[in-house]
Amino acid sequence: MNKILKPNEQRIMLGIISYCPKDSVIREARLKLHRMQLDWLETFLADVPHLIYRVEQCYDDEFKKALSSEKLRIISMPFDDQLGPSMARNKLLGALYIFKYDWMIYMDDDRVLYPHYGAERFLTECEFNPVMHKLAEQGTLITGVCPAMKPFKKANADFNKLYPISDYWNLVKGQLDGFMQVALIPNLNKFGKELVWFDEDIDINALQSGSMQEDVKFELDWCYAGYPAAVNQMMIVKDSQITDLSTIYASKDQREQLEGLGKSKTIEYIKALTHGRCSTVAEFNRRRNSFEKQAVKRLNQYEVKESDLKSRL
Repeated sequence: MNKILKPNEQRIMLGIISYCPKDSVIREARLKLHRMQLDWLETFLADVPHLIYRVEQCYDDEFKKALSSEKLRIISMPFDDQLGPSMARNKLLGALYIFKYDWMIYMDDDRVLYPHYGAERFLTECEFNPVMHKLAEQGTLITGVCPAMKPFKKANADFNKLYPISDYWNLVKGQLDGFMQVALIPNLNKFGKELVWFDEDIDINALQSGSMQEDVKFELDWCYAGYPAAVNQMMIVKDSQITDLSTIYASKDQREQLEGLGKSKTIEYIKALTHGRCSTVAEFNRRRNSFEKQAVKRLNQYEVKESDLKSRL
């Protein structure tokens, strides 16, 4: 096994926020999902020395034991209270900005990637890929694809006609839709840039009152600060497939209703931010997001599978 490197000797860190719910049904389901995530991470991170910083909210001994790993190097960041998504993510950003990592690979504790395109390689090769280092220097935020919201097979098949997907990653302009369940966040502090944080005023109470989503505001603030935002069209994020596991919303219907209110708050924020020059997320994205599509050379050739180009998942 590789020796454990100190944070200042590594170029990527992983960050996960996790919460132990009081509700026994939700607790068991979320424990299972996070355990599945850790098992997945073990398949490609067990023999590399990367540290995983995990914000552990309300963990008890049973939860912590069930979610331990002998193969992964997990740095526990325990908190007795439920911090809420913004504050919890800022704990991870604090670790990123303090140390000399190029990137933080951020994940919610119930998400993994589909096996398409060998996407897990993207999470590890960013440490050594000179193009990825350049993107980090530029402050490029990189998110994945939600297949239920954005079809990807045709886009990647078309890309394959110009650049073989066996040799290239397909990065395009981000949509600023708040889909940050898996994301690569560059270390702005390392590269001498103004820091961007999640808005801690958007806490659980605010979300339950119909505020804008913290992920969306983070992406808007990111681009407003002058940094680009991209999507890797080959990094396909797998949903938990379970709709009643929220520890913030009482039901799916309530979530949809409050997120609808949040969208109107988002438009208000964009108008205020741009002094009325932009009135939609798409318009703001065109004006403020400087990222242009880019074919990023893989470090190692990928053997394309038939399923990578089929229309179904």
